[in-house]
Amino acid sequence: MKLYALILIICTGIFDRSLAQESQYYRLKGGSDPNKAMPVAKRYQYPAFARGKLHFKNGSFSEAVFNYNLLLGEMHFVSPKGDTLALSEDPTIELVSIGQDVFYYEYPKTFWRLLGSYSSVKLVSKQRLALIDTEKQGGYGQSSGTSSIRNTTMLSNSNGSLAKLNAQSDLVLSKRVDYGIMDQNNRFYVPKQGSILGLFPLKKQAIKTYLKENAINFNEEADLQKLLAFCVESP
Repeated sequence: MKLYALILIICTGIFDRSLAQESQYYRLKGGSDPNKAMPVAKRYQYPAFARGKLHFKNGSFSEAVFNYNLLLGEMHFVSPKGDTLALSEDPTIELVSIGQDVFYYEYPKTFWRLLGSYSSVKLVSKQRLALIDTEKQGGYGQSSGTSSIRNTTMLSNSNGSLAKLNAQSDLVLSKRVDYGIMDQNNRFYVPKQGSILGLFPLKKQAIKTYLKENAINFNEEADLQKLLAFCVESP
């Protein structure tokens, strides 16, 4: 009886963890167009388009309703005619503000969402939907589910458009977050020890000591926040 109860507890724990993991992924049927098959709430940063401002480097701005497309990595807006369009590759763009969120523009087509400001630098991020794997369909159009999650590539191709799925394969997508650091000249850096030391050249030794004494994961927002706060506050 005790053995049965132990097995039941273990199996329940495994089931719960599998459910939590599954919720991170999206599966699309083979042959479908992801840009049409997925609802707006999953394809975009926000569940609906919201009013915002497009700011230019010369200080001017224009208003529209915006949303960030996670599939294509593009900032979309609704034109006066009601068409959904992507912002063009324009080096004069500085940022897009949507409600309380600010997206800084890195030419030619990357928009970084502001997470926090630390003196002369800013912590930013970009969300995307990554293609994790394809699963071949078994009998009766059901996915076999036997393929492993192994290949991580961007869903959009080189020209930013989406190819239709193989009719015999389902697509498995997962949300991913990339982090960056922006300096006071709006230049963007990949968070790593070298870039941090370059951004704070007068505090190199203190930062090196901090990194030795603290296990910093450069892919975790909380760790990056702690590191940048230390860089700003240390003498």
